[in-house]
Formats: sequence, structure tokens, C-alpha cells
Amino acid sequence: MPLWNPGRPCPVGSLYGQRTYENGVYTRARERVLFQAPWLQIKCMVHGDDFIFVGEDESLNKVQAMMQKSFLIKVIGRLGGDTTDDKEIRILNRVIRWGNTGIEYEADPRHAELLARDLGVGNKVSTPGVKEEKQKEGDEPTPADEPLELGDVRVFRSGAARANYLSLDRPELAFATKELCRRMTSPRHRDMAALQRVARYLAAEPRVVYHYPWQASGSLMVFVDTDFAGCLITRKSTSGGCAMVGWHLVKHWSSTQKVVTLSSGEAELAGIVKGSAEGLGLKSLAEDLGMTIELKVFADASAAIGICRRSGIGKVRHLATGQLWVQEKIRDKEFQLFKIPGAENPADILTKHVPRDLVDKLIKYIGVYRQKGRAENAPSLVG
Repeated sequence: MPLWNPGRPCPVGSLYGQRTYENGVYTRARERVLFQAPWLQIKCMVHGDDFIFVGEDESLNKVQAMMQKSFLIKVIGRLGGDTTDDKEIRILNRVIRWGNTGIEYEADPRHAELLARDLGVGNKVSTPGVKEEKQKEGDEPTPADEPLELGDVRVFRSGAARANYLSLDRPELAFATKELCRRMTSPRHRDMAALQRVARYLAAEPRVVYHYPWQASGSLMVFVDTDFAGCLITRKSTSGGCAMVGWHLVKHWSSTQKVVTLSSGEAELAGIVKGSAEGLGLKSLAEDLGMTIELKVFADASAAIGICRRSGIGKVRHLATGQLWVQEKIRDKEFQLFKIPGAENPADILTKHVPRDLVDKLIKYIGVYRQKGRAENAPSLVG
């Protein structure tokens, strides 16, 4: 049971999935996740039988004493800025460090190590994926298009699921692993090659670290991007986005749109709608935690921004009118929508494969950095 003493402001943290608020608690998929006790000035996140508390020393001591009266508990550490506090602990196998300039967070490294080991990685690569070339009409199927054998199918599904789990803490992997998971039903040899490339990338870059610098407050900024008709098979588009509170990345996503869009403007509109919905959900969550923050949405699509800022569908009648609720939210000033240059939009890495130099540039915008070595407190790979 980690006890977190934040002597200074700290990030809310990455919270995934839909939440509802009922009977004084947050719920996600019927599992209670986040609690708060305003009278104690303390917050608690629950994951199975793990409890993570955030509060001052006096509040943490009270909660610990109350829990020890009813349960047999094990306190694994107290992270904080005092001389007696821990400076690095492990929470759900993620490594959390307290530094002079802020808090650092990194994924469980064993997932990257297991992928590299199980897939027999050869030459290392600098990016997790490359763009596929569209086959020309009349081209004969190649061996790469043949389905995998049953044993290889199991290996592929296991590896894709592990990579997808790791991508929750590795935003530069999100698009590549999303595409792998789309192939789970009938994987081909080219899909196994794509999984092996992810493993080769992880062998070269096994470690990235989130840096959450100390900050008094900040707006909730959601960056969105869309790759129109990027899937060469279905011609569906991909929506990507990341949400930041000030300099703190709190959530990112990469998802395939459910329908085939008829224009880039329509695809970008769907991406803005999703990003706006995610942002409003995070804003509501922050308000329930006593944080009043301003929501700003950033996109690089002029056509979609124009649709959002006007009233009605105009001449683009093929758009689903249900998507245009975003116009009302903007008129009601629930959030603001801004234009951002495409080369400066960090959501770009969440919608397509991009060159290494661009990845390195954009992940720094969201406070993610590559590091060498292995965290001292990271769990070890055994067997």
C-alpha cells in the first residue's frame, strides 16, 4: 500500500476508460477506482487489493491507523520530499521517482524484455513501425499475405496483447500496437513481421520516462489528429489524441474510427469530437476532485475546425448530425478550439508511423524522454 506525501503539487495520473459517478464513488466497468475524503484532504486509488493514497503526512497517518484496525496491511513506501520519505517506489510495477524538478514515471520494463526474448529479436530498429505500401490492382498475393499457422497465431496474439498493454505507458507505441490488435482475428505473416519490428524497437529503446515537473496549475489541453483513410484494407481513418494538464500528460489514445468517412474534413471532425468528449470527461473528473480547469482543444485541420465553429452542417449534408453537438459546446464556452501547426501537434505520432526524428521531437512536447539503463527499483525478469 503506497502512501504518497506530495509536499508540492503533483499530477493526477493517467486514468483510462469511461467512468461514472454514483453514490459518492467513481466506477469503471463495475469496478470502483477512485475515492476521496474531503474531510481528511486525501484521495485514494484502488486497483484490486492495492491502495494508493495521496495526502499530507497527518492525513496519511490517520488513514494508515484506521486501516490497520480492520486489515492486515503492508505499506511498501511513502513517496515525498521529506528527508525520511522514499525517493523511488514501485506502484503496480510502475516505477515512480521523486526528484528536485518533479516526479518521474516509467513502465514495467519486463514487458519489453519478454517481447524481445520471446520473438527472437535480431537487428534493432529506430521506429516501431513503417507504413505499408498499397498493393496494385492485379498483383498476386505474396507469401507475406498467407495466414499464420495455429502455433504462430497464439504467439502473435500473446505478443500483440502484451505490446498493447505496454502502449498504455509508451505513447510512441500506441498506433503500432493498435494496428497489431486489429489483426488478431486472422493474422498473416506480414502481421507477425510487424510484431517482430515492435520487439526490435523495444530492444533498441527499452525505456522511456514521463517527467511531471512541479507546477502550480495549468489548463487541460487536448491535442487531436486524424489520418484520413489510413487503413489500406478497410480505408477507415485513425483518430489519435493526448490530454495534458499544464505540462503533465494524463491520457493518450489511438483508435480506428468505426465508419468509413467520405472526406478528410469528416474524418478530422470525428477526431475533434472524440478529443472534445475525452477532454470534457477529464474536466468533469477534475471538478469532482476539487480542481477547476479550463479546457482547450487543439487540432491541425482547418476544414474540421471551420465546421465546429459554425452552426449546422451547411453543404456537407453527409455528415452525421449527431457529431455536431461539438458546435453547441463551443457556443456555450465549455471549451475552446484552436488551430495548431501539424509539425507541432504531438497527436501526430498516434495516428500513423512517422520518422524517428519527428517522434523524438513530439514526445518531448508531452514530457516523455528516452533513457538508457534500467531503473534501480524496477522488477526483474526471472525465467
